[in-house]
Amino acid sequence: MRIRFIGQPFPKYDQIGPVICAALRDEASTNAWFATAWTKRSGLRRLAADLTRFRTGGGHAEVLVGVDEGGATVEGLEIAIDLFDTAHVFHDPGGRTFHPKIYVVEGAVRATAIVGSGNLTRGGLFTNYEGAVVADLDLGVDDDARYLSEIRAYYDRLMAVDGACKLLTVGLIDDLKEDPKIVVTSEAKQNRGGRGRASGKSKLFGEAAVKGLLGAPPLPAGGAVEEDGDAGDDFAVGVQQVPGGATLATAGGPEAQPELRWWKKLTISDAHRKPPPSHQRNYVALTKAQFDIDWRTWFRDELLGELNWSTEPMSSGQSKEVTVVRFAVYVDGKHLGDRNLRFDHAPHRIAGQNNAPTYLNWSSMLTIIESKDFTGWWLELAKLGDGTYRLQLLRGEPS
Repeated sequence: MRIRFIGQPFPKYDQIGPVICAALRDEASTNAWFATAWTKRSGLRRLAADLTRFRTGGGHAEVLVGVDEGGATVEGLEIAIDLFDTAHVFHDPGGRTFHPKIYVVEGAVRATAIVGSGNLTRGGLFTNYEGAVVADLDLGVDDDARYLSEIRAYYDRLMAVDGACKLLTVGLIDDLKEDPKIVVTSEAKQNRGGRGRASGKSKLFGEAAVKGLLGAPPLPAGGAVEEDGDAGDDFAVGVQQVPGGATLATAGGPEAQPELRWWKKLTISDAHRKPPPSHQRNYVALTKAQFDIDWRTWFRDELLGELNWSTEPMSSGQSKEVTVVRFAVYVDGKHLGDRNLRFDHAPHRIAGQNNAPTYLNWSSMLTIIESKDFTGWWLELAKLGDGTYRLQLLRGEPS
């Protein structure tokens, strides 16, 4: 067992996020499991490329997250559903706070286990003042294997707490947002409203004291980590990079000829731009648009018919079918990498009003949608001849 200490944000002591990413890139790694008090989009998007590549290569990833003390966000929970094979949420109705921070990436012969103070957020993984211990384990050594099994036993015990641990689904997120006893915030609203904690610190210490207490914290290794606010027109927030600087493998580009193709003009609801106090929805209802298709079945059986679908319960007591589709994403002709996007299909939505039964959830693209007003832009979904998928956001209607 090799023990290392992480002391963020000082470069000498490394950071939690890069250690996790390095373990995920280890070709011998097969399983990753995290338990953390909070998760936010700002943290998960920085692990997204390595988690996606890890799972694409056959690795299994799971996460257990808390929703106590107002630290969890809607965006973080939604992205967790897409980035992990399984995601669970923990909340003790008895009032005890869920507060662990455990990150384990393991293979058959070695493992990396991180236990410390950093949550699954940008600050917790990269920029906050955090302390953590990293154990590089040789699983052929009895003490190392025993140490890992003790951590896993605790993780499994958390998963087994009846009434406190639940499978994380889109329906459960909706329920959490409506629960007056649980505070699940929105990162988009936080960014638009500013970060209010600095003013509170100024009252306690005095503004000059805060600025001069330790000076500006050192930059993380490798330079600055970007803020979580508006990305402007460059959409840099959406690009996923793999080591070496190459983007994730893409399907055909904008010029590739599709086998099946559909598009529609985005409304303010589709584009996540409903005015307050309206509830923002994070999906696009897939309608007939201008096409001669049976929208009630075309997306489920034709466009996505060859994919694996699973059944999930809904908060209404009914069920829906769910699948995750990997798209090559282009915005105004610019390739932003590959994204896993979630679709769900529920025939009961049709009811007597011919509503759309199939939804595209923005999920891992939510950061892009929030970075710019796409109202009036065109969304194109295409299945290419080689069986891969392409998604485009275009200023003008596709030709």
